[in-house]
Amino acid sequence: FLFYTGLAPTMRRQQRGVVTAAVVGTSFVIAQRTASSLAAPPITGTGKRALPPPVVRDRHTGKRAELSLIQVQVAFRHGARTPMEDAAAMSDDVRWLPSDTDKAELLSGCRRIHLFPPGCGDGLEPADVFKAGSGSAVPLHGGGAPGQLTRTGLKQAVALGADLRARYVDADADSASAVRGSRLLPSEWSAARRLVVARSTLVERTVYTAQGVLSGLYPDSAADECAEVELNGAPHDEWMVLTDVNCARLQQLFEQGLSLAAANRDAAQQQVVEHIDTGSRGTWRAHVVWQLIAFRDWYSCRVACRKPVPEHVAQVAVSLDTAAARNMHTVFEGGAEFTPHPAETRREAVRLAIGRMLRFLVERLERPDQTLHLYSGHDWTVTPLLLALCRHDEPALRSWPPFCSSLALELWSRSDTPLCHWASGGDPAAADEGRYVRVLWNGAPVRLACAESSDGVCTLADFKSMVAPFLVQDFSRECQPRVMRGPEIATADREKAHPPGATPAFNR
Repeated sequence: FLFYTGLAPTMRRQQRGVVTAAVVGTSFVIAQRTASSLAAPPITGTGKRALPPPVVRDRHTGKRAELSLIQVQVAFRHGARTPMEDAAAMSDDVRWLPSDTDKAELLSGCRRIHLFPPGCGDGLEPADVFKAGSGSAVPLHGGGAPGQLTRTGLKQAVALGADLRARYVDADADSASAVRGSRLLPSEWSAARRLVVARSTLVERTVYTAQGVLSGLYPDSAADECAEVELNGAPHDEWMVLTDVNCARLQQLFEQGLSLAAANRDAAQQQVVEHIDTGSRGTWRAHVVWQLIAFRDWYSCRVACRKPVPEHVAQVAVSLDTAAARNMHTVFEGGAEFTPHPAETRREAVRLAIGRMLRFLVERLERPDQTLHLYSGHDWTVTPLLLALCRHDEPALRSWPPFCSSLALELWSRSDTPLCHWASGGDPAAADEGRYVRVLWNGAPVRLACAESSDGVCTLADFKSMVAPFLVQDFSRECQPRVMRGPEIATADREKAHPPGATPAFNR
């Protein structure tokens, strides 16, 4: 967890083997010019608006069923942040300044929030929680703080909140009872405040992202009325993001994934690494197992904050994004495709990575409450969820999740199906009939393996069956280490690059 929050800079620098060197004569482009003159991956996942209700037809009559939205859960990545470190910043003359993360003026117009740690009944002010900083104590080149939400990132969060408002708030409803079936929430915060539940990891960038999203969701009274944000898990029991601190078996699988991903790069991945290494004359350097991920992170952080990007890096930005995404999928899946039992390895790795959160989401789906649940997390939150939910050919898996990317689980119910409180029926699964799940990635429907049609909608029962292999049943038992054989054995060099229990924070 120290690596997850960025509180172990010395060990992290050792584990990643970062080297900084001087270079003369390298050409640069400013991020704004790069985005306009060269192909570039998206920097933010916002900008999508409302969709019509999904189309579901009665299996017997073929007639379209009328559906009502009865719950939405949205997991999202934080907004743009400063890098956890930028090894080439000095040679590239990239300065990360304290003003990049000075959000005081913007926050004054945002909805106030109180934070509630597990087991604590007293609300805390974010400024008090993070007054000592959040992340590495070692400043970036220019004096800025590493791993913190930037002003740009907060604006992205507000934009995501506005997207969710357009999608789920009924602008004509002044009370919950007046909300149309295609929407979930009434128009004013005073009527909706008990219908919006926010949860965040205990990290500065995710907490302030949650604040921005809440402000964009209900902007009119944002500065006047306070919202509550629950902080997820204890420091050593975080389940809203992949962290291997308390799971020896996940440590083994993560190590294995890193080793096999680096040893089995395809031609496109290798070409990207060689292009950047040659063009930078050695200044863009990271340990071999982290190269693609580190290069992509430095690029995206700089572009989002309009910092200089070497032209040779901008030239391969799209290829870098795709290559890094494939690399990290291999890591998250324990290098499954290169093992003797790929399907079994993949299920186990993804289950231990995010299975506790996925179980939490499913339990909420079984208890429809006409509520919007918000989960402010990381790319290491939404990516494992995508791996558990999507088909392998899903377009959402082709690229790295941009800042403020969101994964929404919508629960719809047939209008002729009574909505009873989940506790009144005993077994929650008894009420699955007549309920459907649609999953959206950055506002667009995701194709689910359980869907019978191309629109990606599953019955709730089929959705639960699809994700069942990825749900953790007994975390303590499943985390017991195993004897590693064959391709599962990590090399001594890999162990130096990634000490057990030390998942890095730079790419989150």
